[in-house]
Amino acid sequence: MATNNKFIYEIPSAPEEVNLTQSIGIIPKIASFTTVQSYVDRLRIHDPVIRVYAIKALINKGVRFNDEVLTVAMHVAQMSSYVRQLLVPELIRLFRFDLIDRIIEMEKQLSDKVGELPKILMQKQFENNYAEQVALHELLFLQTGDMYHANLAANISRERLPWKEALKHNIRLLFLQNEHTLQSSLLNLMQFLERESAKDVFMALSPIIHSLEEHKLVRVYIIGIKTMKIV
Repeated sequence: MATNNKFIYEIPSAPEEVNLTQSIGIIPKIASFTTVQSYVDRLRIHDPVIRVYAIKALINKGVRFNDEVLTVAMHVAQMSSYVRQLLVPELIRLFRFDLIDRIIEMEKQLSDKVGELPKILMQKQFENNYAEQVALHELLFLQTGDMYHANLAANISRERLPWKEALKHNIRLLFLQNEHTLQSSLLNLMQFLERESAKDVFMALSPIIHSLEEHKLVRVYIIGIKTMKIV
């Protein structure tokens, strides 16, 4: 886990990117918001799950993709059948038939692998292989855009994986929320860190999350934990 000085506190301008750990510092500037710009800003995080979520939201809002967004979307399409499906109408609207040809070729090459994922997941569930289950649920999110899989990946990781392995899945989940659902994910994360006695990470995240003034419940929780000196 990175220390505070590795967090990025300003949203980078394209084509610069941040990784998932660095993005912790920009949680207050992105995670609570559902504006067009907040979804474009999510694309600056080099994470396919977050990018699928952002692309889906931008298309649902009817945003006409500029070159910056389209470049990221085409990259994500290599990993996501769901994004490939979403992109075709958008590319028709942009008269980008050259890119539609690329999307069709991707689908031909990758569709068989996508179809195997549910069967592989069932096998990993039978084997109680929780790390693989988490990875497969995130892959299924990439292929379906269904938040069920993203939520379940984070839930399984908190309950079944070592906390250092689980942390990234729960940081990722924060960027897949809106102003109504973010507090629950924040609280789950901080309770998880307290339960696992991950003091350094709890303390590193506390001032960042505490700055989210509208999420009073998780702020009260952080103050309470610090006051009781449990961490």
